[in-house]
Amino acid sequence: MDVYGKSRFCEENGIMTRTTLLLAALLGNWLVARGQSATPPLEAPTVQQSLNSLGTSGNMSAVRTFDGRVINLRGTPLLYPDWTPGEATLVNGAQITNARFKYNVPDKRLLVLRQGKDSTQVEGYNVQSLTLQPMNTAEPQRYEHLPPLKNDVSITRGDLVRVIYRGPYTLVQLPVKSFYKATSSSPYGEARDYNEFRDESVYLLVRPDGTAEKVKLTKKSLAGALQQQADAFTKFVKDNRLDVALESDVAKALAALSK
Repeated sequence: MDVYGKSRFCEENGIMTRTTLLLAALLGNWLVARGQSATPPLEAPTVQQSLNSLGTSGNMSAVRTFDGRVINLRGTPLLYPDWTPGEATLVNGAQITNARFKYNVPDKRLLVLRQGKDSTQVEGYNVQSLTLQPMNTAEPQRYEHLPPLKNDVSITRGDLVRVIYRGPYTLVQLPVKSFYKATSSSPYGEARDYNEFRDESVYLLVRPDGTAEKVKLTKKSLAGALQQQADAFTKFVKDNRLDVALESDVAKALAALSK
């Protein structure tokens, strides 16, 4: 049968099917009117019924679903999105000066841009110290490795922490960039049509005994981590009207404890 014949056959077959359904409906109405039982009218199968029938027949592998959304990205895995001037010292003693840097936080990898447009990469564990001068900060920021801690705090060999104050009680910030994958639309919970890197950096207070604790910049959190120095810390903050939400004021209070 040629294409024209197939098309004509399908058209005629469709007309015959509609005619048969119409006659069946009329016959059913006539039988109901005479008080006799009638065969229920045929109903078109739903999409779900069709999928179910495919599944029971073993043909479910032929069904494919597609996500046509455009998945964008918010945030960045980098410490700073732009090339930032600074200098670095490697564990072998080599120094990198007159350069610009990008630090990939999840990968713990330092990108170095010197002259020209070509950049090189240095694994975080090969970096002894890194000093950056971001555009939005007056003071340079220094990043180093913490010595091995005596308690279980999420610090790995490649992590570089920003040193806010170094003393008997040391305050640092551990950069953390967490990745969240796009989720399907849902009436419950969080639904995003974009991937996202979120800044979830944490502060750590390192005590003289080599233990560390995650803290928030609040009086209660800092005093709790300072343990036996809690009262002295609280008194100094109160007497000097310090705002512990500011890193610089926390540094002043920690420096007073070392005197």
